[in-house]
Amino acid sequence: MKDRRARLVAIEAAAEMVVRYDGPGEVIQADAMAFDFESFDLGVCFLLLMFLPVSRRAAFVQKLRQRIKPSGALIVFDKCEAATGYPATVLWRLTLAGKVSAGVDPAEIVAKELSLGGVQRPITADIVGDDAIEWFRFGEFAGWLLEGATADHGAAPG
Repeated sequence: MKDRRARLVAIEAAAEMVVRYDGPGEVIQADAMAFDFESFDLGVCFLLLMFLPVSRRAAFVQKLRQRIKPSGALIVFDKCEAATGYPATVLWRLTLAGKVSAGVDPAEIVAKELSLGGVQRPITADIVGDDAIEWFRFGEFAGWLLEGATADHGAAPG
């Protein structure tokens, strides 16, 4: 980051998470939906949308899109609504297997899942927009690239 003169600013609403932050750059305790974002070359929205009110998600993504500098991008990574039928079972098991193989205690996985009831509501892909490029998928988690406008093509899609 230093070689590229990049600035990383993490936004976190929970005071206890701000204290635990051990990543690069700086962390600011704030409500992301109310935060006045500066224009950026690259933004990352990581596991956030599923915690926002469903009725405000699209407007929040649009707010971020408007802050993307020309030729910049926004990466969105979040938990999606489950597929239906047997594919839903397969994806759920894949997610659980991934967590266990990463060394997470199964009891911890169950406790966390139960704690998220009523707090976490997975997103639908339409929130990121039809022009978003899906670049990652693992179980119920997906990542998308939302491109900003190019210097010769006007405003970012939305």
